[in-house]
Amino acid sequence: MKKIDQGVRDLATHLLYLAGGSVFAMVLVTCADVILRLFRRPLPGSYEIMAQLGALAVCFALAHTTSTKGHVSVSLFVDRLSPRSQNLIDAVTDLAGFALFALATWKLLLKGVAQQVDGQVSMTLGFPMYFTLYVMAFSTAVLCAVLLANFVTHAGKAAAKKS
Repeated sequence: MKKIDQGVRDLATHLLYLAGGSVFAMVLVTCADVILRLFRRPLPGSYEIMAQLGALAVCFALAHTTSTKGHVSVSLFVDRLSPRSQNLIDAVTDLAGFALFALATWKLLLKGVAQQVDGQVSMTLGFPMYFTLYVMAFSTAVLCAVLLANFVTHAGKAAAKKS
């Protein structure tokens, strides 16, 4: 189980690098658009590019943020509980997050398939929209794997006789 857990976390780290690349690409697109506007030649489709890259940056970063517990948490109440109760609450939260993002993954895949079948493309650049949805679905699937690994860890600690 530890090898699977480590593999999932390594994949989440690689996705974080892609998130950084997406943000860097957003900076480049913005700079290019601003500079080209000085010459009255704005970058065609810059809004579309920024929307796609922004969505990818967020989705790519989700799994790593979850695996390193980098999200915001309000633990005023939970910190006062026993370690076993804390692990039980964490396990329930992980399971709820897994259910939510499994549904999101499924819906992203369905929407991607529908857009691929319809041949839907962006208005300015003609970029296929389904590609981004498939990548987002993959990213949320990795997030589901991280949440499932966290659930197994927390549930195991909560079930142990002494936490």
